[in-house]
Amino acid sequence: MKQKIEYVDITPHRSIMLKLGQSGYSISEAIAELIDNSIDASLPDEKLNINITINSKEITISDNGTGMPKEIASKVLKLGFSTKEKEIKLGKFGLGLKTSCLSLGKTFEIKTSPLKSDEEYIMEFDEDEWMKSGDWTKHPLKIQKGIGKNKSYTKILIKNIIVKVDKKELEKLADEFGLRFGPFIETGSVEININNEICKPTLPKLTSHGRKPFEIKLPHGHVLKGWFGYKLAGSVKEYYGFNTFRRGRLITTYDKIGLSRDTKAKQIVGELYIDHVPVSHNKRQWITQSEEYKIVANELTKFLRDYDVRQNKIVTGFPAHPGRVEGTARVLFLGARTNAKDLERIKPGDILVTSMTRPQYLLQIRRAGAIVTDMGGMLCHAAIVSREFNIPCIVGTQNGMQKIKDGQRIIVDANEGVVYAAE
Repeated sequence: MKQKIEYVDITPHRSIMLKLGQSGYSISEAIAELIDNSIDASLPDEKLNINITINSKEITISDNGTGMPKEIASKVLKLGFSTKEKEIKLGKFGLGLKTSCLSLGKTFEIKTSPLKSDEEYIMEFDEDEWMKSGDWTKHPLKIQKGIGKNKSYTKILIKNIIVKVDKKELEKLADEFGLRFGPFIETGSVEININNEICKPTLPKLTSHGRKPFEIKLPHGHVLKGWFGYKLAGSVKEYYGFNTFRRGRLITTYDKIGLSRDTKAKQIVGELYIDHVPVSHNKRQWITQSEEYKIVANELTKFLRDYDVRQNKIVTGFPAHPGRVEGTARVLFLGARTNAKDLERIKPGDILVTSMTRPQYLLQIRRAGAIVTDMGGMLCHAAIVSREFNIPCIVGTQNGMQKIKDGQRIIVDANEGVVYAAE
């Protein structure tokens, strides 16, 4: 049997660029990808300023980072191209910028200038023009001369917006970025502005156990120092772990070193100070293959073994109004003849555990930090009142009054509809 080989053209279809924008990114996830790129491009020992402006027509993300030299800027639209493949940075796969921009708008422009260069490089992409006449091998790179050599920057302008960003969404973005990039913001290495409003660091709330400092003696005379605590309830998959430091410099955020990968574990957060472990040349990641790192990970795992376990779930129900609260349970039956002295036991912040709420006890209900009921659904009295008073609420647990003890410290995770023991 004879066989011959023919060579065929497998250049991607033009539409692959547009399909990148159909990745399912939320607005915050898309913009966070671009912020990641800015943080990767920060200059050593210089504060990184990231300015974001958002309106109904366009979104702009600019920074005072290293900027891109011509050889990098010319390839910024090349699928899969990344200078970070051999480095450990926030970005890596060479798709994030394109995917993010196209999930936000139909056209975008990238302007960048590296330090000590008098040139600015401009790359543009227009979805409609690309589908008409785009050429993978001849995309225009504009070069602007006469740029000051004493500054560097990258600015991304996205137009023909395909997402809706209202006031509520802007507030959500500020909270999201304050949480995601909080460690960078808190150390002063990064400042993020959204429509001239500075994002404040949003650090996870801890249970009443607070921070637990520790010191672990390591081989060769080294000492691992830090603290840990528990996030206030819930199994949030992403924002837990350690912020790690070397000689006062933040290296990684929400690092899972030493922790269980079980997202239903107690969700430890904290800080680690590791001065002797080597880091990558850009000081953004630990050398995880080093012997020093492996020893730290192993000793930390052993230390946290008794702490990094699942929370004790008491009851579950329907989340009627979101929120996470820790407090003292007050188990009361709110009937027609409920004793007034019993009602006085509900102090501000206590968690009311009852079969169902009744209108005549609104004053006492308002004092509660959260509500848990055995009966009811999304339209029951407790659900309506909790939404009106902005109180976290779980309804329909069936056996909350039976399982929860009066005076017990509990955590109400009304985002997930779960009540935990605050052990």
